[in-house]
Amino acid sequence: MTNQIFVVVADGSQREWTEAEKHLISNNPELIDQLQGWLENSLSDGCWHPQNYQFLQRLINPLKIELFCLFQDEELDEIEIPF
Repeated sequence: MTNQIFVVVADGSQREWTEAEKHLISNNPELIDQLQGWLENSLSDGCWHPQNYQFLQRLINPLKIELFCLFQDEELDEIEIPF
């Protein structure tokens, strides 16, 4: 299943991760680190589904996301991917 997680952000399919994939990612700090590295190197490729991007950002920077929402009075759905 780990390979499928990376394929989603590499093949341009723009598929949102399944709940099972999100659960696997959430419970695997090493996988989170790998995905963070992948994100930093491939964000400009345009392959990241907005929901996957937001999900990973919440795992990497949970306090930053919460503060952003409090001070900006915006929902996470409105965060745009910077590319």
